[in-house]
Amino acid sequence: MDAVQAGARKIDKPRPQSVPGGGRMDAIIGIEVLENVTNFEIMCALLEKRIKIED
Repeated sequence: MDAVQAGARKIDKPRPQSVPGGGRMDAIIGIEVLENVTNFEIMCALLEKRIKIED
C-alpha cells in the first residue's frame, strides 16, 4: 500500500525557478543554490542576508 492509498495527502512543493548560470533560485529566500555549495556556505549566505535586512 502506498502513501496515497493509506490516506496521506501529497503536498506539492513550489519548484525552484531557473536562473542564469545553471543554478536554481529559491522563491522564498531568494538566493541562488548551486549544486556544489556546502551547507556551511548556505548558512553563511543566509546570515549575511539577515544582517543586511536588519540594518
